[in-house]
Amino acid sequence: MLPNYLILTPDGVGSTYLQRALTVYLNCAGKDYYNPHELLNGLQLKNDMLLRKQDASYNWLYEYSQTVEDICSMLQQAKNKLVCRIAKYHITRRLQQYDHTEDYEKFYQVCNKVFDKKLFCTRDPFEYAMSWSIRNKTDMLNMYTVKDRKDMHFNMDVDVNFFKQKLSEYGDYEFWVKDNFTNLVAVDYDRFHYNPDNELHNITGYEHAVTSKFDISLKDYGILRYMFSKEHNNKNYKNDKIFRQQYKKVLTLHEYISTLLSESKMVTWMPIKMRTMEDKREMVANFDQMIEVYNLWAETTNIHQPVTEETIQDKITQEKKLYG
Repeated sequence: MLPNYLILTPDGVGSTYLQRALTVYLNCAGKDYYNPHELLNGLQLKNDMLLRKQDASYNWLYEYSQTVEDICSMLQQAKNKLVCRIAKYHITRRLQQYDHTEDYEKFYQVCNKVFDKKLFCTRDPFEYAMSWSIRNKTDMLNMYTVKDRKDMHFNMDVDVNFFKQKLSEYGDYEFWVKDNFTNLVAVDYDRFHYNPDNELHNITGYEHAVTSKFDISLKDYGILRYMFSKEHNNKNYKNDKIFRQQYKKVLTLHEYISTLLSESKMVTWMPIKMRTMEDKREMVANFDQMIEVYNLWAETTNIHQPVTEETIQDKITQEKKLYG
């Protein structure tokens, strides 16, 4: 019996990348899985009893027309194997929209029963709050194609109060996950990005490698797309022989993912890494101030470690090794 996978997130911790990578990995291994993304909006269950996301013409991002009871019913009837997500902020928004009248206890019970594996996304809260604070300024949540990358050579102050709000939300998320879900498996943002193929093997237990079907790993696919996006307008780079060889490898897997999209097994491409720690430090004028704000918050948690210049430099060094 194949398991269903549920990914839990506050958003901004790599949950979209995890969903898409897991869906590609499972289908590549010959397992028939669908990833309708978020459970709390825009689902559809047609006569074939396959749970999918409603088509692109439907504005499902923040549309909450389906009740919790509707969603529970669709989950219980669905015949296909699923990789799904719950972002806590959708519950917060739904409770506001429905004036706190929705009862989520049954929803959590159904999710714990329907989804055999619950993946609990974690990330260094400093990077989580910093990434969200930059998103708040740039109005860009994810990047899906190499053409999406915007000019990042600018300097700005992030909003201190927004940064604090995101730290608070991350703390609330940690309690929410542990209070409402069982049999949790933590998936660390950095560990997953540094070696997604190995992490997916550990999550699924399958002796399968994407390289056995395509001449490229998920790790290299992600790294090369990041590099291509950075050099998208560099003609000399595009004419380089090694670039062309690597690009052909990316295209083979890209075409396979395109097939999954056309079959409604995924709703978007796998996202591309947007910013490294070095990028963030160069972009954010009040970066050092945010370290101080974070460390004061971390002291109150008794869980999270302070950020130091050494930890920042270690992260920059690790990412330079990974992304070249």
